[in-house]
Amino acid sequence: MKAKKNIKYLIVLVVIISVWLFLNLKEDYSETPIKAIEKVKNEVGFILHEIEVDDGKVLLYSTDTGEDSQVLNAEYVKKSWLGWKWGYGGVHSFPRYSEHTIDMSIDPISYMYFPSTKGTPVGDTPFPMFVGVLNNPDIDSISLLSHLTGEEEIVNIIEGPGYKIWYLFVTKEQGFEFTLKLLSSEGKVLHKEYINEAFLFEFNGKSIRNQGSGGNTTVEISPIEE
Repeated sequence: MKAKKNIKYLIVLVVIISVWLFLNLKEDYSETPIKAIEKVKNEVGFILHEIEVDDGKVLLYSTDTGEDSQVLNAEYVKKSWLGWKWGYGGVHSFPRYSEHTIDMSIDPISYMYFPSTKGTPVGDTPFPMFVGVLNNPDIDSISLLSHLTGEEEIVNIIEGPGYKIWYLFVTKEQGFEFTLKLLSSEGKVLHKEYINEAFLFEFNGKSIRNQGSGGNTTVEISPIEE
């Protein structure tokens, strides 16, 4: 009889602990990707595109700074049975374009690079990835050539409000040296840009590949377990 009573107490204790753990873990998660981002960052701006990945989404959105520039955000949010949780992302500033400011010789394309985070405190994410802004109407497509493997891929281009967004997921096996080629509708190369992302930074005592020459880029990280 005493043994049965102890078992009941144990069951009640397990239930109480389980509920407590669930409620505490649930606080870190949100009902939607946007709410997950806004839990750790400022209000999400104009959504340009949502990229479906294996365990979540990468949201691309713009934020108006109220000055002569805008900000492109790329934020990875992870989906689990508890909800959505922000894990990794960054921002990239670019000029406020208009038909009067297009100048291929000054700024034909911008980009930021998100390195692979596998084996780092951040955990597993869908990166590496390139994402950026294209502001010239003469550009019909963009290719990205890996110097290590020789693979050349056509990037994804999304129409934005007065400009275009481009992005492409790459692999660690493709290395860190690339060439961007901006192509006309006839396939003519209008501009080439060499990229080298073999640059390290330290986070919690560990070396992580950083975005290199991508310009005004800030990458923010938070630990997500694999």
